[in-house]
Amino acid sequence: MDWYQRFTKSLFNAFERAGRARVLTVLRGMDPDTLRDFGYAPELVSRGVSAWPWRIEATDHTPSPSVKAKLLEAETKLGAYSDTELADLSIGRDAIADVMPHGRPGIDNIAA
Repeated sequence: MDWYQRFTKSLFNAFERAGRARVLTVLRGMDPDTLRDFGYAPELVSRGVSAWPWRIEATDHTPSPSVKAKLLEAETKLGAYSDTELADLSIGRDAIADVMPHGRPGIDNIAA
């Protein structure tokens, strides 16, 4: 590797570390539940840049308590609707529990 390649690689790494530090500053200002909702592990964020990428493992998709409470509240509200009102929303009564976390099939495009 010649000096130019080493220089560009070092420059790239410096910019990448600076970007991570800027993102870390924003993430540290967030509530732990919000971090979890966005897919970040608060424990890793608290460790700093060295713990990059700060993401919650793909196998752990447990919603935070605040998200669970909001889903339960919305599910309860939908459960109080009449069958006609639910039909207007393209939701069957038996699908309410699945619609809340995933959206309506073919209508809502909600990313997990």
